[in-house]
Amino acid sequence: MKTSLATYLVAAWLLAPLLAGLAAWPSIWGGGSAALDYLLPLPISGGVLHLPSLLGGALLLVLRQRGAGAAAWWGRVGTAAMAGAGGVLLVDLHALALAWHSDGAWPSAGHGLSQNPVGLFLLVDGLLALLWPGRPTASPGARTRLAGMLLALGVPLLLLAVQWQQLPVHRHELLIGASRPGPARGDETTAVYTQLPMQPARLADALARQGLLPHPRDDVNVQDQALVFFDSLADAQRLNLANARLTWCRYEDGSAEQWLSGAGDCFGGHLNFSERLLERYSGLDPGLSPPVRSLLARGLLCQELRTAAECKSVAQERAQLREHAALSDVDREALRRLD
Repeated sequence: MKTSLATYLVAAWLLAPLLAGLAAWPSIWGGGSAALDYLLPLPISGGVLHLPSLLGGALLLVLRQRGAGAAAWWGRVGTAAMAGAGGVLLVDLHALALAWHSDGAWPSAGHGLSQNPVGLFLLVDGLLALLWPGRPTASPGARTRLAGMLLALGVPLLLLAVQWQQLPVHRHELLIGASRPGPARGDETTAVYTQLPMQPARLADALARQGLLPHPRDDVNVQDQALVFFDSLADAQRLNLANARLTWCRYEDGSAEQWLSGAGDCFGGHLNFSERLLERYSGLDPGLSPPVRSLLARGLLCQELRTAAECKSVAQERAQLREHAALSDVDREALRRLD
């Protein structure tokens, strides 16, 4: 029995990494192959996630091989439940739910699986423990067989129900689609899919409650933002503006927000922070050193647009520049404009 158990442990430990490597899965950190990563039982590698299911499979195998009476049969039921739970974790439920609840495309067989190492470990260890030679068992009674079937099916189905209800499509009223830069630096267009009525108040409230996207004044990378709402997931994923239902324009500089029908233009006729900064920079003395000229342009603009995220570090950067011994008198005099 000891030899059989040891052989099981070696086979289970090697088979899961081999399958992950053949499927070209990445490591848990996103780089390299999962094969070597899953082989190493270190806290910083994927192999450490294999230890619980490996030990669980070994215990169930021992029960199958040494259990008295119906215990060996229950060990077989446990291995089936374990393998079933692993199979559930390997299904890409998010892609399936999106297709089920919207007009999104159904995933193909090759793209309907998730690269979940825990699911892979449970499935491999459970199946091996189920198929490994064990003690022959007498057929249990009808009630015991029914209880075993309920356990073997109930555990994966319960896990499936819990996972299904926790998916974003069930928990959130809005889902982010595609995103792309606008015509100028700092402009951004983002697609949002929803089944809510296309009413500005409802959509704004849902966005605030979900905390889905920060306002441009709280995002250093976005200055003018166009949120384009779709009632078609396929269109939101492709950012198909021809089928947009509503557009919400939000601005970092405090300009009035506006709701526009369809794919409205949030950027035409409005200069964002970067565009105004370039104008200010061009209007300053070219004899200033580049760091001083850049900071001065931003600081002068921030005297008008105090809410911009780019303005939060102006005072600190000015103090650091003033400490430079090599700073010319012309530069120091220019910086005084920010006092």
